[in-house]
Amino acid sequence: MKYGLIKVNVADVRAEPKFQSERLTQAIFDEEVKILDEKGDWSYIKLVDGYFGWIQSNRIFKIDKDRIDDFLSQVDYVVSDGIINLYEQASFNSDILTKLVFNTKLVIGKLINGFAEVICPGDGRGWVDKTKILKCAAQKRANSGNVKELIKVAKNFIGIPYLWGGKTPFGFDCSGFVQTLFDFFLVKIPRDTKDQIKCGALVSRENLRLGDLIFFPGHVGIYLGNGEIIHANLGRGCVSIDSLEKSNPNYIAELDKNFLEARRYF
Repeated sequence: MKYGLIKVNVADVRAEPKFQSERLTQAIFDEEVKILDEKGDWSYIKLVDGYFGWIQSNRIFKIDKDRIDDFLSQVDYVVSDGIINLYEQASFNSDILTKLVFNTKLVIGKLINGFAEVICPGDGRGWVDKTKILKCAAQKRANSGNVKELIKVAKNFIGIPYLWGGKTPFGFDCSGFVQTLFDFFLVKIPRDTKDQIKCGALVSRENLRLGDLIFFPGHVGIYLGNGEIIHANLGRGCVSIDSLEKSNPNYIAELDKNFLEARRYF
């Protein structure tokens, strides 16, 4: 069995080994993959969340499992801003190597003058603004006491474009938005709505609480209270706040009419 780590900021995972194929999901920098098959310039992989698909082989740094486990055991920071620069040197005037996205887990070396050294797969190096990352030890698991923090972070992404299969601030789909946000708050949930709806505790519409997931046919949003949800909305083309209440100017009748059920994860 072959393994590897994603060595680019974001890599599309597709249904077939070709660019024209459907984007199923995405993998991000430092994410572990299991390589199950190879065809030309493509690799068929399994992600940590159980998702399968095809990815360009040159997006993967291939190393053995023991070295991956050793590398990932050193992960000590996570990107807490939306999209941040990875600089060549510890200076804002330095060349930008790439951009890293929210919830990317990082192995950090030296800390110099407000910059943190990022250790990349393959022993490459880069530098990020230390104010844009958070120590993993400081991450909080979502619960009823801090759910307002989760909602505050979610609102930072209002206006981010809708992207089928997307799960980064370059573009989200509905379930990718929820999975990424929950993962940042240490709550593991499946990738797709068809699986997310099978987990958590069933909640009636009358007893909704802040942070509950509300499901519609093929769609999911996070409950904000007062009949509102935040979601990656294909209809509006972006992450938006909309309402299930007719008196609200952001009311969407289709959502109101097609409410399926709600689930509580914490």
